[in-house]
Amino acid sequence: MTPTPNDDSPRSSAWPPAPDVLPAVSDVYPGGYTKPQLIQIARGQKLVVISLLLALLTPVAINASHILGGLYYWAVCLFALIVTLYLANALRPKSMILYIIGMFIPIVSLLVLLRINGRATEALNAAGVKVGLLGAKLADVERLNDRIDVTPRP
Repeated sequence: MTPTPNDDSPRSSAWPPAPDVLPAVSDVYPGGYTKPQLIQIARGQKLVVISLLLALLTPVAINASHILGGLYYWAVCLFALIVTLYLANALRPKSMILYIIGMFIPIVSLLVLLRINGRATEALNAAGVKVGLLGAKLADVERLNDRIDVTPRP
C-alpha cells in the first residue's frame, strides 16, 4: 500500500525527508573520500612505501644468507600482502581481487605496490593533501577541516 497525501500514517510524512533533516555540511572531500578514509589512505601509503623499501632489500638479504634471506623474503611478502589489503580497503578499487592475486607473483607484486601507491597519492592530492616521497604527513590529513571550504546546503 502506497501512502497518499490524505493518509495519516507516520510513514507518509517520513519520505521524502524534509530539507532541514539533511546534514548541514558535506564531509566528503574532493575525490569522494571522507576524512577517516583519507587518514587510513595516508597510513596505508606510508606502509606501502616501507614495504617497497623492504622488498628492494630482499636480494641483499638472500645473498647474505640463503636461509635467513628466504625467511626475510616470505616475511616481506606477507607484510606487503597485509599492507595491500589495508590500503585497498580504504581506496575501494574495483580491481581489488586483481591486486591480491598480483601480490603472489614475484615481479608483479612490486608493480601492484607501485600502482596502489599511485592511487593513494591521487586520492590524497585530490583532497588537497601534499604528498612527499615517503607519503603524506598524518598531521596534514588531520588538519583537513581547517582548510576545506564547507558551505551549507540550500
